[in-house]
Amino acid sequence: MQVVFAIPLKCPQNEEERLRIDLLLELTLESVARQTSRDYMAVVCGHVRPERALARHPNVIWLEVTYTPPTSSQEFRADKHRKRLVIARHVQHLAPLYYMALDADDLIHRKCVEHVLTKSNNAGFYVNEGYALDFRSGFIAPIPGVWNSPFHKICGSSGIVYLEPQDFPQGDGENDTSLFTKTQSHTRLLDNTTKSNRILAPLPFRGAVYVVNNGINISYEIIGEKRMHVVQRITELRIPASTPALHRYTNPELFNEIRKNPVFRNLGT
Repeated sequence: MQVVFAIPLKCPQNEEERLRIDLLLELTLESVARQTSRDYMAVVCGHVRPERALARHPNVIWLEVTYTPPTSSQEFRADKHRKRLVIARHVQHLAPLYYMALDADDLIHRKCVEHVLTKSNNAGFYVNEGYALDFRSGFIAPIPGVWNSPFHKICGSSGIVYLEPQDFPQGDGENDTSLFTKTQSHTRLLDNTTKSNRILAPLPFRGAVYVVNNGINISYEIIGEKRMHVVQRITELRIPASTPALHRYTNPELFNEIRKNPVFRNLGT
């Protein structure tokens, strides 16, 4: 049994964005690589190969797509789901497995895989509490807190679902009713898994970090209620010692190195 981390990549619009995506993915893959259990697989799917991140993490599986990339923000979510579907088809022969949709700029707790496989419940787990990280300032604050909702209502990197062979999509149709498809909306994750008689358990620790203000976060950039006052809220609610907390999710030195890269210099808040 293993945990599969499915990581779709946004297609960059220019060279500067390509490098930002590559650097942020490097940080996310570092988060995965720090897991206390090695029983996992990380699969990245995208249009443009992230050379730096994959060079640092050569065991990550890269799946390249060739279809026409989206050109507007309205198409970004459908593109993300399409890439997750490519990953699902690649790993479904390994089922049963635990599947986690992980955004390419978020971070996960280093004991995530260990807990999931040790406490295996043939249903899955979800992140109820986590952190929000302001990429530009380095401040980190709790969720709930920055938002009043639980983490899984705010961030897509929040569900770890047990999938058997029959739970994967059987075709390409928009009306697919597989458990995989039902769990692609993180805001309806618990409702849909409960209706499918899979009762997910909350992780007993702050399971993930939602990284914002980095220039590539799709929902943060296009959904007003997520963006509104979030940087100010993180500043107000920031924990006093961010480095020890961040160490549970990724390499703090690498984080500071990456966020000081010139490609992030001109980002707005």
